[in-house]
Amino acid sequence: LFELSIQQIDSVDKIFDFHSYLLNSTIGVVILSLIDYSLLSAQMASTNQAIRWEDDIRQKFDLCIEKRVIDIYVTLGMYFKNIYYLDQEWTTQTIRSYYNLEKKYWLAFLEGISFSMPDYNKTTYSLLSPHYQKAISLEFKLKDRYQRHIIEHITTHYLWEFEELESDGLLFTILCSEHHDYINFTIMYLIRQKELMRNYHDYELRIKFEKLIFDLWSFLAKQYRYPDNLAVKENLQLLLSLFGLSERLEKKYIELFGYYTEGLIINHINLEFVGELKKYILTDISPSVAIYIANILNMTTFVDGVILMISEDIKELIVYLFNNNQRPSAEKLCDEVQRQGYDFVKPIIQS
Repeated sequence: LFELSIQQIDSVDKIFDFHSYLLNSTIGVVILSLIDYSLLSAQMASTNQAIRWEDDIRQKFDLCIEKRVIDIYVTLGMYFKNIYYLDQEWTTQTIRSYYNLEKKYWLAFLEGISFSMPDYNKTTYSLLSPHYQKAISLEFKLKDRYQRHIIEHITTHYLWEFEELESDGLLFTILCSEHHDYINFTIMYLIRQKELMRNYHDYELRIKFEKLIFDLWSFLAKQYRYPDNLAVKENLQLLLSLFGLSERLEKKYIELFGYYTEGLIINHINLEFVGELKKYILTDISPSVAIYIANILNMTTFVDGVILMISEDIKELIVYLFNNNQRPSAEKLCDEVQRQGYDFVKPIIQS
């Protein structure tokens, strides 16, 4: 079957979705079957040898590369971790040889990488980093969902501390990019990780992730200090959805919000910010928390219509401020609620 299918190769120029093509082409199915067979054999053999697949299968992969079978490039990206497990030396040499691969074949490989999960392995990250760097320098030239996946890979490696916010780093390059959608992808990915991080049982791990996210947020807030277009403003306000990871309301957040020269604008996208702020009423008993909450609310404005959606949180915050000697901030918030035409604060004011 392999010998027959390798003779029936479509023109690369006719392929618009490498991932779908791999899963539906005859040679693609054969290649994936060979990987499955090799992994199963390696598992049953329980060997610690460096090479865990048969020479005959490796030779078939070499033949596919020699004949420029597009499926092999997608496969090596998509199943990189599996193939690396089967033969580290062969995989390392092959991936390095792809640094200067003809563009259409390299894009197929990168599209495969975009469909794989990041590997918690600093060695393999170093091996793939030049490909990530090339993707950024070429502005990806991939479909949006593949761009997003590659950026998520890089952001994940930042959370694993394989990547740092340094001038020669991959994430630094993305965050300094004029393509604000790249930055949006990064923020959205971190927001999706927020609940996972909060549920970690390892306290030190939660603290570490909170610091990494805070550092990234601070980096962007300083960079966006004087927003000059709508995309920048939207990203800046979207960052507010990352608030609430810290178990205590620390002064560093007050300093961070100081970089929001246009204030904290609560809209339909980041309205959970207010709920996270209210959380500190119950979880943080330090004497400074009332002052911090008042300062934050003094910086905050609400898009019309949002207040009604979070009315219970607003009421609790107002009562808390009145009861903790922050009357000016409480009255300011009451005025904003009434300005927008809502009267649910009247009982609080009258009491």
